[in-house]
Amino acid sequence: MRLPLFIGLVFSVLSLSAQRDTTLLVADYNEDGYPDSLRSWYSGGSGAGGRFVEMTDGQSGEQLSFNSCGSFGNFVQIIPIAEDIYDRYYAFLAPILQALAGGRARVGTDPSLSWLGQMATNLLQDTARGPKPPGDVWIPRAEDLRYALTCGSTNDHPYFDRFLGGYELWETDSLIRPGISTSIDIHPRLGALMYQFALDTSQLAADAYSFFLIYYGHNHFSRENPDFTELAANENYRILSSAHGLIAQRPNGDYKWLFISQPGITRAPMKLRWPSISSVQLAGDYALLEQQFSVSQEAHLWVIDIPSGRLGKIREDLYGLRYDEASMELVAPDYRLEGMHLIILEGEEEKTIPLQALFESD
Repeated sequence: MRLPLFIGLVFSVLSLSAQRDTTLLVADYNEDGYPDSLRSWYSGGSGAGGRFVEMTDGQSGEQLSFNSCGSFGNFVQIIPIAEDIYDRYYAFLAPILQALAGGRARVGTDPSLSWLGQMATNLLQDTARGPKPPGDVWIPRAEDLRYALTCGSTNDHPYFDRFLGGYELWETDSLIRPGISTSIDIHPRLGALMYQFALDTSQLAADAYSFFLIYYGHNHFSRENPDFTELAANENYRILSSAHGLIAQRPNGDYKWLFISQPGITRAPMKLRWPSISSVQLAGDYALLEQQFSVSQEAHLWVIDIPSGRLGKIREDLYGLRYDEASMELVAPDYRLEGMHLIILEGEEEKTIPLQALFESD
């Protein structure tokens, strides 16, 4: 029996065990005259979790299953889509993705997600092995993706042990607070690399046809820190911070993202509910960022060239946590800015690093 093209039934289902927020939607999602069903629920523990989604085709009875499970330390979740599913059930993908995101995804581009995507692209392009083919569009190979898992790391820079290529785009619209954003048609190679970042694993997903992308941008804020905080300012910039990101804003209101704590790119805490931005100082066009993870006891010092968006992490033999016998704790070295120089203090020794030379020798 054929039913009306759209049935908007919503059922609340009693949650069982670790399942929560269970919902059943019935609608003719592919407009074939048969009602399809979309069931979703949440399941998770202390360090990871996500939503499970089952879509049942009303005509064939075939069921598609996806889940968004991942670490609570990731802003980005990437979910591979096989080619046959993409081709045969494309009409189902948008409602499935919305359900995976908990039904709260916004429409439109999020500038903070654009920063993460550009950093992933930079890492691919900057570290690809072998010649690149001519033309405007460059598609990295699977071996490039494997190599890019260690990309950005360097042993031959005098001051950095990690270097990330730039992001020059200034936003001219009003400042946007990050929220939950989604996308379906992610470029397979870029999606494969971001898949590694999201899972923080060496598993390769380069053979996927496309990817779901979910960006949990709302985790930049919390009830304790509901908005951006100004951490530093000079005549050219205001530096605004979320719990895990930095923004530079010009006097005319234009702004751009400078930094986001994300596994595989800049590192991140085990859970995003723990802030990772400790302090920021400005010296001309340079921002000095202290990134700390209290639970895993890590401290990193990043230097950011604001106009180009390039950034580097100071080598751990120059700046990193050290055991202090007096306090019996791990402590980071003291540091200060003097003009255009970074001074790192360790015991009686001072190490002077000229900021303007940092990006000349990358």
